[in-house]
Parts: sequence; C-alpha cells; structure tokens
Amino acid sequence: MPVALHKVVLHKYVERPLGGFSNLSFPSGERILVSLAASGLRIHDLRFFGLVPARTRYVADASVLSRLVATLSRDIEQLPELPDSAAMQAFMVSATVALTDAARILADPEENAGKEIPDAIPHTRLSVLTRAALAEAEVDSYVRTLTRAANIV
Repeated sequence: MPVALHKVVLHKYVERPLGGFSNLSFPSGERILVSLAASGLRIHDLRFFGLVPARTRYVADASVLSRLVATLSRDIEQLPELPDSAAMQAFMVSATVALTDAARILADPEENAGKEIPDAIPHTRLSVLTRAALAEAEVDSYVRTLTRAANIV
C-alpha cells in the first residue's frame, strides 16, 4: 500500500446489500457523501458539520457504475484498506450475498446448470468506491478518478 501524505477521514460507513453510503472528509476540509443505490451512484458535498447534503459532485447510473467499479477493482491491491469497522461491515454484506447466491445455486442444480460457486468473497461496490476516495488528496481528484474509470471500456 502506498504511503499517503494526506489523510482522508472516514466518518461513517453503512453497507447494505443493494447500496449504502460513506461520509468522508478530505484534508482541505471538504466533506462528501458517497451514496450508492441499486439505481446508481451520487456524490454530494456536505454542509453544516457533515449533516446536510448540498451540491451534487458526481452522478452515475447503474450501467456506468458497473464499469466504474470493475475498472477500480482491477487495481484494488493498490488502494488503501478500509478502517476495521467499515471493513467488517463490507465483509459481512459480501459474505451474506455470496452465501445466498451459493445456496440458490445448490438448491436448484438443474435451473442453475453451468453456474459456479465463487471461490472468494468479492469486494462490495461501496468498499471499492470508498477505498478509491481514501487514496485521493482532494474531492476534485476523486471525481476525476471516477470519471476516468467510468470512461474506460
């Protein structure tokens, strides 16, 4: 993991099977909300001590989000790790989804012929997006990273 000269602080991380959010502050004092839902991604500036969403900095629909996360996941080993409590939440959601998928495949082998049970628990979309934010020094560079990743095919 590369040594960072800046410190992005993760204030809140809530992971859910279809989405969640993370609340981060950057060294410049800017604070953002990374909001993830089944329909896509939104990144908002936060005001009033990080309590009120303000200007929308970035929006991606579900199809763009899939490409974006796939691109960022290629270099997941180079991104900073999540703090312990956030990592545990991400792991629990990933494990639950993976076990549910495996149980569904095993419950009806004829309908799921050809589908394989994954060997490893995948990273969640929110964990990848949050780890990418932790690697940046400012919000603008994070948004540029997301824009570039979304445009890579």
